Amino acid sequence: MEEGRLWVMDSGQASPCLDLGRITRSLADAMIVNQVDLVVIEGMGRVIHTNLHAKFKCDVLKVAVIKNRWLARRFGEEEDTFPVVFQFERKMVL
Repeated sequence: MEEGRLWVMDSGQASPCLDLGRITRSLADAMIVNQVDLVVIEGMGRVIHTNLHAKFKCDVLKVAVIKNRWLARRFGEEEDTFPVVFQFERKMVL
């Protein structure tokens, strides 16, 4: 972080459903100015559920603990444990 190579910024949203179409102007500007090459989406199940199939122009890491039984079953979890989503995707080639 001291070298300015890693930035941590929030989306500016209060909802557990991350709507990537509604990020703050400051976040959008920072991503463009700094030529972001990795986005990390981190949260509970809902943030991943709404963005699991989202595609990006940069690499993305999707990380979540699924605490909803219905959603956990959609990920194939049959036990009473909370599955973890840890998914790295390369940038979308245009």
